[in-house]
Amino acid sequence: MTRRCFLRRAAALAGGTALPAGMARAAAAPDLQAPQWVFLITIDTLRADHLSCYGYPRRTTPFLDRLADEGVLFERAMSSTSRTVPAHLSIFTSLELPQHRIHQNATKSVDSSLWMMTEMFREAGYETAAFGSVPFLEALGRGFDEFNLPPGGKNSVQKYRQAQYTIGQASIWLREHRDSDRFFMWIHLYDPHRPHRAPYILDEAMRRGNPVSDYVVRHWLEAQQKSLTCWPYEGDLNAFCEDQHLYDTETLFADGELRRFYEQVERLGPRQRKLWIFTADHGEGMGGHDYQGHGREIYQDQLHVPLIFHSSPKMFPNGRVGGLTGHVDIFPTLADLLGVPMDRQAVPVSGMSRTPCLFGDAQAQDAAERYAHRPHKDSRTAKQRRWEDDEIYCLLRGDFKYIYRTETSHQFYNLRDDPRETRNLIDDATMLDEADAMRKRAITRFAELTKNGEEVKDGEQTDAFDEDLEALGYL
Repeated sequence: MTRRCFLRRAAALAGGTALPAGMARAAAAPDLQAPQWVFLITIDTLRADHLSCYGYPRRTTPFLDRLADEGVLFERAMSSTSRTVPAHLSIFTSLELPQHRIHQNATKSVDSSLWMMTEMFREAGYETAAFGSVPFLEALGRGFDEFNLPPGGKNSVQKYRQAQYTIGQASIWLREHRDSDRFFMWIHLYDPHRPHRAPYILDEAMRRGNPVSDYVVRHWLEAQQKSLTCWPYEGDLNAFCEDQHLYDTETLFADGELRRFYEQVERLGPRQRKLWIFTADHGEGMGGHDYQGHGREIYQDQLHVPLIFHSSPKMFPNGRVGGLTGHVDIFPTLADLLGVPMDRQAVPVSGMSRTPCLFGDAQAQDAAERYAHRPHKDSRTAKQRRWEDDEIYCLLRGDFKYIYRTETSHQFYNLRDDPRETRNLIDDATMLDEADAMRKRAITRFAELTKNGEEVKDGEQTDAFDEDLEALGYL
């Protein structure tokens, strides 16, 4: 009997998730029962500082704010990169880019030696389903029983599937599987991403009741440590306000659709133990560093993402975690909650379980460091405006961040004093020792990760998605 069949049969006989022999639950919660219905929600291009629960003055996420109040919010969660498919691969494998070797959205497959989060769930007896909003997510499909993406190509009417339609597909599957004891579902929403297409009625209501007024502009400028006398935006003030408004309206729209789905889940499964994880694949430039976009840069505008864990019925106390964490920590945390060891990955995982944080262990809130990467220019990225030849990677440790560029000048920031990375301290005489130590560690980490991934095959590239990527502004 295969390991997968054994685990499923054992789970069915026990009426719960089967655990490998001798594997105990997380030390922080030894009596914890594994969640039965697990939902991973990723909202494309959603930067953390545009959520109300992360301090944004405009009310963009009333539903997520509520779940954050009732769950655990990670204040310093970082993406591993600023491109959609590679970022999701880091979530699904707990590996950084030099390890999983997926650099492009237009990727058809992943090396079969890599262990995916979905495969863990299937081996533990969970049904698995995914509902995406763009067609170029094909590389992420391994391990899903149901993998639902919109059609692509030049004949596609929609550039992407809006939230109500993706949620609609997930709702159909949920109704058909309401009697399932255990399942894992991934939902990917694209709506904050350009082109902005929020419903007109919501757009108008937001303009009237929650406008982009002076306080929103001041909030943004204060974060950039600028003033209106030195406008740092690529365009005029009116264009900036309109861009902020459209982005925020799309965020509010996605938030509302998630609320609708959450309420349906509660109606259909009132007694099941449910775990929700909300995050984004990456952020968005929004004019910072004279850039509106994501894939080209790895500033905090692109890397700082929301991360919220919520359970129903309540599994862990609510709270906020101030320590550094990252996308690579999600897989180990879920494995820990299921009681599954993280020893199946082909190369050493880069993440760590954050289960102790969920249960209020203040001593376990800091990861020592987190890494992010932007690959060098290639045939596809060469078509994008102002894409330098550099291989760019960065290291975050404590309050400091070092950005290593292979072709141009390096950058070093104190994120506590300068969260928007407006003052490069690379030549600051008082910071030379710290900067040099960070530089050496960044180089070492890059070398370690690259060596880890030496035996991993590059993902199979495809030209089939080029029309979809071009329609969405990637090419």
